[in-house]
Amino acid sequence: MAAFTALTEQQQAATKHTAQLVREALLSARNTVRLMRNATLDSDLAGGAALADLDSGEAVPNSSSLDGAQDVLASDVAAQVATMKQLLAVWDTADMRALHAKFVGARNIDGLI
Repeated sequence: MAAFTALTEQQQAATKHTAQLVREALLSARNTVRLMRNATLDSDLAGGAALADLDSGEAVPNSSSLDGAQDVLASDVAAQVATMKQLLAVWDTADMRALHAKFVGARNIDGLI
């Protein structure tokens, strides 16, 4: 394997560009991880108990200002919380945070807030 300095200028530029795209993607992903952590924590502390009391087919009214967002079923919310917990189990580990910090800096590990 070649050292970075042994690459041509074009190869070095392409490699740096790829690394920069990874940094930008990870910054966005880390922000998403932060939001998922907040959502799952809220579900664990408060919302989940109320959600568990609802019939799975009961609609949860849309209270967002997101254009095109619709009411969702209680079962949809529960399924998304479960999926987020699975993703966090992979993406929010100490090893993964340490790796991502190398790319985006420790101060940015939870995305740009």
